[in-house]
Amino acid sequence: MSTRRVALGLAAAAPLVGASLAASRPAFGAPPSPGSPAPPAARSPAADPLTLVATRTQITLPAAPTLGIGYIATFDLVDGDGKAAGNAWSSSAVVDLKSAAQPVVFGMIVLRLADGDLHYQRVIDRFGDYPRKSTGAILGGTGSYAQAAGSVDVVWPDEKKIQLTVHLAG
Repeated sequence: MSTRRVALGLAAAAPLVGASLAASRPAFGAPPSPGSPAPPAARSPAADPLTLVATRTQITLPAAPTLGIGYIATFDLVDGDGKAAGNAWSSSAVVDLKSAAQPVVFGMIVLRLADGDLHYQRVIDRFGDYPRKSTGAILGGTGSYAQAAGSVDVVWPDEKKIQLTVHLAG
């Protein structure tokens, strides 16, 4: 037993938490046990992508970013018909510098929609000529997106707007 685990009070709690979690959830990929609630169904079939437009409302990225600097951005979302669809948050970091003015950015993004949160991550050249394009990997989510997988096509036509096409795996 490590000194760190004892100091944090985790030595005794860890086996109990693990046992509790093991009893309440099946192993990854295992079918649910009889009587347990069924996982939520995927929101839509893969052939029916979700189209959103994100408009940036805030950003903390400095004008001259340095390698490793983190920043956040917030967005309002509208659907393909222009109706309010939710909000989004991006937590990003500069992972490469092509030049002082052209960083490559890794971002983790949450799309908060009426039927749940959708989580994805992507790498994109943050500066340079528009349109900027990238594809992100869906990591999962909550609510209707609890079992989500797939990809998100990202297109930045200009400085403030981002077009998102969400492709949920069937």
